[in-house]
Amino acid sequence: RDVERVKALGGLLNQVEERLRSLAHELRPPVLTNLGLAAALRFLTTAAAKRWGLSVTVDGAVDQKLPAPIETAIYRVAQEAITNVAKHASATTAHIHVWVDDGHIGCSIVDNGTGFVPAGQVSEGLGLNEIRERVAALGGTVRYGSRVPRGAEVTVELPVGEGETR
Repeated sequence: RDVERVKALGGLLNQVEERLRSLAHELRPPVLTNLGLAAALRFLTTAAAKRWGLSVTVDGAVDQKLPAPIETAIYRVAQEAITNVAKHASATTAHIHVWVDDGHIGCSIVDNGTGFVPAGQVSEGLGLNEIRERVAALGGTVRYGSRVPRGAEVTVELPVGEGETR
């Protein structure tokens, strides 16, 4: 009976952890508000190096002000993708590329890890599902898959309205 209680409690704790994680992902991080998208993404690279020993680079430029929900989504997508790379890909490097053109912002995260297994198929765990839902809620698209000869790529594109600001 005690074993059953411990198992039930463990299940409840897992549910609480998932809910807290989901809520935390909805918040706009202060680094994004204070320093902007480019600096916030560079902050992610430092955090990934310290926490997991993962070397992450960032390139691309966002020269215009974007709506806060769009910036938050790009930041959270990159954060979740880098977390997945660190936890599941056995990768040593990752690269974040951001671009804005034709009323869209795009972000791709590429790593040198094991790719999605089996090759070409993606099992949507909590992280990839969250990315898909976050991007869909803003009218965007997500593509992901394995790369040859090694690694994976997650690419998102979101519409940015003309003349919108924070």
